[in-house]
Amino acid sequence: MPKAMHHIALNCRDNARAEAFYKKWFGFERALTFTDPKGDPVVFIRLGDFYLELFKSDDKAGGDAGGGPKVMGGEQPVGFKHFALEVDSVADYHQRMKDEVEFTVPPQASPALSGMTLAFFKDPDGNIVQLLEGWKINS
Repeated sequence: MPKAMHHIALNCRDNARAEAFYKKWFGFERALTFTDPKGDPVVFIRLGDFYLELFKSDDKAGGDAGGGPKVMGGEQPVGFKHFALEVDSVADYHQRMKDEVEFTVPPQASPALSGMTLAFFKDPDGNIVQLLEGWKINS
């Protein structure tokens, strides 16, 4: 039985830029770096017990000529949709970030879960990230 969710791996056009973004806005800290078999750096950053693994991507793997989808951030038809970060105040984060970060959904009450506020934005590579506050599960 798994103990916990450990990390999410993201392909980044510039993993140093992605690291700086998550460090600036959310306080992630560098936990580990290593070099992949192609010689590119891979960076693990952490927030508490959660990690993001940042790979360098040239954005051409499986490109249009190969018949497959481009390796890009953002939503996919099947697979990764978004990840969420719980914060004390979605409105405060939106206020601080809105001039530098593209919000795809501004702060609002969750239509499905009462007492929860959410917002969605794009990171530097277009990955969708959700901010949420007031998340409660009654078990």
